[in-house]
Amino acid sequence: MSMNRCMNRGLDRYNHLPGRARPDAYLQDLIVSNTQPGDAVLEVGFHEGNNLVPLLKHPNAFQVYGAEQSDKLVRRLKNRFDGRGWRIIPAWASQQDRLHVARWSLGQTATPFPWPEMKGQFKAISAVHVLSHFSTSTLTTAVGQLSEYLAPGGLLAVTVLRSGAHTFDAEDDDHTTGLIFHSDDDLSHAFAGLRFVATAPASAETAQAWNLPQTALKWLVFRKPETPAASLSKHTQPGVLINA
Repeated sequence: MSMNRCMNRGLDRYNHLPGRARPDAYLQDLIVSNTQPGDAVLEVGFHEGNNLVPLLKHPNAFQVYGAEQSDKLVRRLKNRFDGRGWRIIPAWASQQDRLHVARWSLGQTATPFPWPEMKGQFKAISAVHVLSHFSTSTLTTAVGQLSEYLAPGGLLAVTVLRSGAHTFDAEDDDHTTGLIFHSDDDLSHAFAGLRFVATAPASAETAQAWNLPQTALKWLVFRKPETPAASLSKHTQPGVLINA
């Protein structure tokens, strides 16, 4: 099954869930505590924008960017904040110029990034339940693209399937079909140019928003070195990421 088909099935399932997801508190705290007022932050695969909205409303006045491969979700978020949406929530009108959303397919090198001027400028990039749809052969390409747009010293936070979740396969229920568990070696190779910072369980709400078991997802957090020479780290060696 292709990555796009897997993700589209997941999006259809997500869109029909009552209430959808709440913002991930760990991610919000991580971004706010590792950035400065006015910094540019990016979420890849923003879905309903539930992690973007609190950052847009935060007193730090972040420049908030969201990239999503689904035209439907891009339009939905724009409609939420543009035109009538801003009149419905007039207090947010002054924040409209700080929200930037566009369609982009991570991992496809033929698809241009919508904001090329932001290369190396984002102080924080996040991707929730995105990398679990990438094959091992395309994972390194996807992570490389994220790293390319991350500022030196910037933070990258992603969710991956936890150890044990790799039992999901094509014979499982629809909510797990097509998800890919990446081994420790796979992750170590894909993130080799970044410094491992932390790991933490994803919130129950984040997992349940995708109809996944509460303990299925975990956060991996990395920092881009200030200089390329500083990229090698014991934290990206095999045996660290999955078992941390």
